[in-house]
Amino acid sequence: MTTQHFPFYQSIKSLSQFQQTPFVLLDVGCHGGLHPLGRHFAGNLVGVGFDLEKDEIARLNAAADKPRGAGFFHIKLVGPKHAVEPADAPSSDIIERSSGYKACTMLGVYSAQHIKQSTVAEITMLQEMTLDEFTKQKNLTHVDFIKTDTDGFDFPILKGAEDLLSKTVLGLQVECAINGSQSDQSNLWRNTDKLMQMNGFSLFDMRVFRYSRAVMPRAFEGHDPAQTEKGQISWCDAFYFRDLGAPDYETRTGFVPTVEQMLKQAALFEYFGFPDCAAEVLIKYKTRLAAFMDVDAALNALTPQDMGNLNYKEYMGVFDRMVNTKQIYPFGRIKLQK
Repeated sequence: MTTQHFPFYQSIKSLSQFQQTPFVLLDVGCHGGLHPLGRHFAGNLVGVGFDLEKDEIARLNAAADKPRGAGFFHIKLVGPKHAVEPADAPSSDIIERSSGYKACTMLGVYSAQHIKQSTVAEITMLQEMTLDEFTKQKNLTHVDFIKTDTDGFDFPILKGAEDLLSKTVLGLQVECAINGSQSDQSNLWRNTDKLMQMNGFSLFDMRVFRYSRAVMPRAFEGHDPAQTEKGQISWCDAFYFRDLGAPDYETRTGFVPTVEQMLKQAALFEYFGFPDCAAEVLIKYKTRLAAFMDVDAALNALTPQDMGNLNYKEYMGVFDRMVNTKQIYPFGRIKLQK
């Protein structure tokens, strides 16, 4: 993503309507640094990272390249106090049966999951709060994007953010188990998906992680003994957004976006590879947006350049013409001369 130019975002980021409120990012499980969105929205960012490793939080806060507007906290985020939560992180024995786990055992190292379980005593004294409680304490009136990666505790943490989810959040990246404990409180994707749908979000993408069995290892995806190129899917990163372009979204969900939220949602769609969804938002709200921006120019900025340097009107004209002449398959795969 860092090599992309994101022309739509570049065209709107200086608009006063876009600058009126900061882009607020919550990164739960920020080991290694803030989510790349922090760099993308640099200059208009409030970024908050959470991690259970005290030394890592200290390192991130002291880093010379810490994004402006970012801060990192050594806090244990939990679910709502009234919720019934399992004693341990919901997991699946698929990991224990995997080639990655076998390799870790042979090397004398442990998975992140087992590190967390072995350090329970070290974190029991940490301050505990929900995301809703944290944002109220810090007077954060809105949050735009939440990323969670906690190796098994993402679902209860999201349950502790339902006030945010119902009112202000535009998108999420959430780690979930695909298989495992069938409890309604477990960190399974099916539970996360139900929670997201209930709060007005739709699934837009899923990045799956595969683990081959220890009895027949396959190639690892990276240099660490973890995910493999082939094998059963066991975990995923699920990407959720508000489908603002849907004609009935407001009446169906009760969420009525501000102009700032329309622009932020379109910028998020562009960043995550959904320029078509961004265009749908601009077209739906064109009357409101046209008061302070050139919507046609913004659509041109979002238009894919797969077939050459076409503006939005030309791009749509090519589609209509090729479908009408039954040349459907070549669309988007050929270069055209203007």
